[in-house]
Amino acid sequence: MLRAEPKLDSEGSVADHQYALSGAKYAKDLHPIQDKLLSYVLDHNRPGAEVIVKEGDVCLTREDFWSLGLPQCMESNIGNTCLKMVQEAKDMAKIYTSWICMWFLPGSPKQLTCWPVFQLTNWPPRTWFSSLPGVGSKERQITICFADLAHRIAPGQWTVKFGRDVKGLPHQTTGNDCGVFILMYALNFSTDAPLWFTERDIAQIRKWWCIMLMERYQIEGHGQRFSYWTNEAEELLKGALEPVYRVSKKQKTEHEVQFQKSDMCFILELPNCLLSDLLMEVVLQEGDKAYSSLTLVCTTFRDTMSTVSFRRGAHFRWLESVATWSLFSASYKQDFNVMYTIDTCRGCLEPYKNCKPGYVGKGKRGELQGIYSDDQHPGYCSPFCNQIS
Repeated sequence: MLRAEPKLDSEGSVADHQYALSGAKYAKDLHPIQDKLLSYVLDHNRPGAEVIVKEGDVCLTREDFWSLGLPQCMESNIGNTCLKMVQEAKDMAKIYTSWICMWFLPGSPKQLTCWPVFQLTNWPPRTWFSSLPGVGSKERQITICFADLAHRIAPGQWTVKFGRDVKGLPHQTTGNDCGVFILMYALNFSTDAPLWFTERDIAQIRKWWCIMLMERYQIEGHGQRFSYWTNEAEELLKGALEPVYRVSKKQKTEHEVQFQKSDMCFILELPNCLLSDLLMEVVLQEGDKAYSSLTLVCTTFRDTMSTVSFRRGAHFRWLESVATWSLFSASYKQDFNVMYTIDTCRGCLEPYKNCKPGYVGKGKRGELQGIYSDDQHPGYCSPFCNQIS
């Protein structure tokens, strides 16, 4: 295959690629150099901190690209950058829309929640679009949670449309492809393009989005080294270019890239009720170990998760996931549907979670270790501590 320059628009920006033909663009074969560059970017044996994109307020490292190009949950930073390209595509298509996209954490109903806010000729103004097929009890709870955020952004009357209302809408059934589905929904609706893709295409679509980012953006001061038509790309693949790393100012090197405050995580700007629900979903997905990891992230996470109301909420949601309490008597629920206590072990003198008598588990949704009517070693975290004492 001959290597050819891409077409440029009147402003000198890339307007087309050899793989970007009519139809499902993600299904087109990559140029051999594109394939090598993509393999370089997604290589798990290379440092995750290597900068792939740095242009204006956009900064993406290899670790960000792993979350998009590999079968993982997409990180919000790279997801937001993809949505900037969707905005550019919308403007080129001259379709008047505005939208807000959100994806929920793994473990949420159907693994996916998305509310683009559309203003289209055939949809009412201020329309929520939820990829969920309908409204059950859990979906309704999530809807209420996001309603507060939507009204803060744009107060007024809202209309809700669900996935079942859109004919031919592809649905996610398994995996961690929530963010990728949302990107495709936003792209198709914003450009009035047909819904070409299916769940079987997601692996190709992930790579396609990576290629689009690599060729749309550059590394300021270092050129477009991940665009297959550039000399920088050839030099990179030959090993003639030094990687650019994201480093702190104290470790400044000649390859340092400056970052702005706008790179801060947007999640800290969410309303407290929404942030609490997001963190609680992580706890239910990962179990009690999430407390130790998330509270170390920042003081906001620590303060939110350290409250009694948060821990009670997470525990009783876990209890709901391991038992159908409506089938039990009031006396049974009074004895077993109760909050745990944090006690100090008499043997090792370490604090431990005491669920006995009651339902015992590690707080992971749907996983139960056992049901105990009494505590066989009161005051001790385990039979071992009881024996050695």
